[in-house]
Amino acid sequence: MYQLNGILATAEQTMNFPMPDGSGTIYFTFHYHPTTQNWYMDLTFNTHIINGIKLRRDLNALYQWRKILPFGINIDIISGYEPMFIDDFSSGRVLFNILTSDEVAQVTQFYMDNKI
Repeated sequence: MYQLNGILATAEQTMNFPMPDGSGTIYFTFHYHPTTQNWYMDLTFNTHIINGIKLRRDLNALYQWRKILPFGINIDIISGYEPMFIDDFSSGRVLFNILTSDEVAQVTQFYMDNKI
């Protein structure tokens, strides 16, 4: 698991993360919507483009793409509620983690074992 640091308290921002295994670079765009107090992200990886993923507490926010993408996204909340403030990531209250393919397999097994 790799923690993505540097998400700022700004409404629109882009970041990238080169995959340690050399399979490509993940390009992120983060959006904060103050009227609904929600964070969203778009991502591009190689030829795959996924838009409008709501960021909330999740073992793997990319679970439905587990057979296509060699990584997952884990959103972990240190205290309080779902990500709803513009500074949730920059303050460290909410963590944004990139899962390896092995960790995606572990999350998938957890879902299957618990019929979630």
